[in-house]
Amino acid sequence: MTVAEEQIEVKQPVDVKQAVRAAMQYIRELYSDDQVFDVSLEEVERGTYGEWYITIGFTRRVEIPINRTPPSSGAAGFQSLADIVRERSSATPTAEREYKIIQVDAQTGKPVSMKIRKP
Repeated sequence: MTVAEEQIEVKQPVDVKQAVRAAMQYIRELYSDDQVFDVSLEEVERGTYGEWYITIGFTRRVEIPINRTPPSSGAAGFQSLADIVRERSSATPTAEREYKIIQVDAQTGKPVSMKIRKP
């Protein structure tokens, strides 16, 4: 190997396993404040320019209010404390499955975009 060859470092493109790991980690970090579980790989696609499109599915807890009556408005249209407490206590937790397509750069292995995929 010549000196010129030693100075040029050829970086291998990110393989599919690395892209999937990066996408899953990205989802976990983005949704770290939410109750996200059952994170799983759904689909993998290689783009025209070598980028990866990784579809990740996960379940997220959401609260759906049971009481759908409009809150009463106090002074200046603000919601009363009683209405806020009633609204929160009448919410029921449920879990929804979500799917996101994460684009991972083939050279750096970093996620560059996230889009919603309809189930």
